[in-house]
Amino acid sequence: MKTFIIISLLFAIVHAQQQNLCGERTRNPQFVNDYSGCRAYLFCNFDAMNTLVSVHQLVCPENTVFNEELSACDGTGGTVCNPAAPCPPGRNLMIAEPTDPNCRRFSLCSNGILLPNVGTCPVGTVFNRNYGTCTTEAVAPCLGFSESPCEPFSNGFYRVFGSCTEHAFCQNGIEISRHNCPAGQHFNPATRSCDSPENVVPPCPWA
Repeated sequence: MKTFIIISLLFAIVHAQQQNLCGERTRNPQFVNDYSGCRAYLFCNFDAMNTLVSVHQLVCPENTVFNEELSACDGTGGTVCNPAAPCPPGRNLMIAEPTDPNCRRFSLCSNGILLPNVGTCPVGTVFNRNYGTCTTEAVAPCLGFSESPCEPFSNGFYRVFGSCTEHAFCQNGIEISRHNCPAGQHFNPATRSCDSPENVVPPCPWA
């Protein structure tokens, strides 16, 4: 009972602060940290009147982490992130539970301390990672934490992790479509096109 009261009070504090992660950046498009994991981030799309039009839930490619200062996926090792302690210091935030494929469970960041799995959204609703509230899926589509091959602000074709032939077309960091190379060819990340396997250097690790 005591734990429930404490969590309820912290939940009230978070919402008194009017959580709005997309509102913390001024440029459009905006890529912001949602603190639910080292690779997870949000794409915030605003119109000409600075009204939030849509929020996309994205994940950086394997072996990279989201760099908040650069608004980019960083694979250089220059970004320090502890997946067991993703909470920013000095802040109270509600964050998504990344292991929930139904997008209903959430955790609490309390002054930099992670309190995991503090609640579950009611049936028929999902956790909105931007506002830290439970909303209908029409407002916050449940895309889970499926990995996107696109990086923030990226344009062109990018290889899909785990495949030598599948590649995605990215526009401004958002995946638009997916394609497969013809039989006998691999996607070449260097040329961003389909090529003979012997021309792909280093060779595709999933061949």
